[in-house]
Amino acid sequence: MKPLAHTLQPKFNLDAERCILSALLTNNDAYHQVSSILAPDDFFEDLHANAYGAISELIQPNQPATPITLGSYFGTEPVVEGMSMTQYLGMLQGVVA
Repeated sequence: MKPLAHTLQPKFNLDAERCILSALLTNNDAYHQVSSILAPDDFFEDLHANAYGAISELIQPNQPATPITLGSYFGTEPVVEGMSMTQYLGMLQGVVA
């Protein structure tokens, strides 16, 4: 019999995480509807947690959160599939638009 720790898998849905980020980038006002129940630690994917944290930092003081404004948080290095974070967030924003 396997130890219990090896049989439990964390529950996560990367598509849901991407959709949340996409919705927030498309409609920054949606942040105020989820900010009391959603934190960066709720994201399984570190890339998404970091993006949500940066989105929060911009929106809380009423600054727009867009792939361009978030670019300064992440630089131009490839983060996923050869894309920079700005490119990745731009792709996500296009998912809902």
